[in-house]
Amino acid sequence: MQERNYGIDFLRVISMFMIVILHILGNGGILASVQTGSSTYHASWLMEIASYCAVNCYALISGYVGIYSSHKYSNILYLWLQVIFYTLSLTLLFYIFSPSSVNISSWLDAFFPVSRKQYWYFTAYFCMFFFTPYFNYLLNNLSKKELTSLCLTILFLLCLLPTLAQSDLFQTSYGYSFLWLSALYILGGYIRKYFTVQKRTSHKIILIYPCCIFITWMIQYAIDTSSFNITALLKSGNPLLTYSSPTIVLSALSLLLFFSNLNLHPLMKKTIKLIAPFSFSVYLIHTQTFFWYKMTNLFSFYSSFPIFKLIFSVLLTAMFIYISCSIIDFMRSKLFQLLHIRSLTKKIDSYISAL
Repeated sequence: MQERNYGIDFLRVISMFMIVILHILGNGGILASVQTGSSTYHASWLMEIASYCAVNCYALISGYVGIYSSHKYSNILYLWLQVIFYTLSLTLLFYIFSPSSVNISSWLDAFFPVSRKQYWYFTAYFCMFFFTPYFNYLLNNLSKKELTSLCLTILFLLCLLPTLAQSDLFQTSYGYSFLWLSALYILGGYIRKYFTVQKRTSHKIILIYPCCIFITWMIQYAIDTSSFNITALLKSGNPLLTYSSPTIVLSALSLLLFFSNLNLHPLMKKTIKLIAPFSFSVYLIHTQTFFWYKMTNLFSFYSSFPIFKLIFSVLLTAMFIYISCSIIDFMRSKLFQLLHIRSLTKKIDSYISAL
C-alpha cells in the first residue's frame, strides 16, 4: 500500500479555497461592480486569474490518485448520497423558512441532481467515473511513447487549437464538460506514472504558475486599457481565460507537480488529513441552488474598498465560507457514520463482483 501524498491533499484544499474565491468575485458581484481600469479592478482580475486553474487542479488530482486505485462503485454511490443529502436538506431548510422560494421544480432538482444538472462538475464527474477503468487500462498498458503522444494530442486538439481559433471547436464547453475532465484525468495519471520532480527543481516548476498567471492577466489588462482596439482581434474577451486555455492548463500542471513533491511538517499533515475530506462538500454547500441565489451580488459592495482591504476581505470571506461548510460537512460525516452509510454502500461492490 502506497503512502498517502499529503501534498496532493493540500492541493485539493487550496484548489477548493480558490474555487470559493472565484465564486465570491464572480457570482458575488465584485468583478461586475468594480470600476473598470481602477487598481481594485486589476487586483480583482488578478485574483480571479490566479484562482482560475483550481477546477483543472481538481480534475488532474482525480487522475493522479485514480490511476492506481481500485474502481469501486460504492465510491460514486457514497458521493451521490452526499450530494443528495445536501440538495434535499438545503431545499427542505429553505422550504421551512422561505416556502415561496421552493416549488415543484426545486424538489425535482433536489431528488435528481445529476439528470437536472444541479452541479456541473459532479454531473461531468459522475459520467467520467464509469469510464475511469478504461482510462486506467490505457494508462497502465500503453507504452510511454504512446501515452506521451496521447497527452500531446489532448493538449493540441482540446487546449491549443480552440484557444487559437477562439472557438469551442470540439465541444468541450471550454472545460465545463465530461470530455474535458476525462482529458485532465488522463493527464493527471500520466504525470503520476512518469513525472518525478527532484526536490532541487520543484521550486523551478512552481515558477511556471506565476508566469502563466501574469501572461493571462496582461492579456486582460491589454483588453481593458489598450489605446488601440485589441478587441477587434478577439472574438469574445480574453481567449486565455477559459479552463481549456494553455496558460490555465499549464498553471494547473505546475501546481500538481509542485504539490505532489511537497514535504510537509507532521503537524501540517495532521491538519490536512483532518480538513481535506470535507473539501468537495464546500463546493456542494456554497453552490447549492438557493445559497447560490442568495450569494448573487452579495459582495458587490467590496468593489468600493481600497485595494488591500478588497483583497483581505475576499480572502477572509473565502476562509469563512470554507470553514463554515467544512463544519457542516463534519456533522454530516458523523451522521453518515451513525447510519453506517459507508458500509451499506460497500455492499454494492460485493453484489457487482458476484455477477
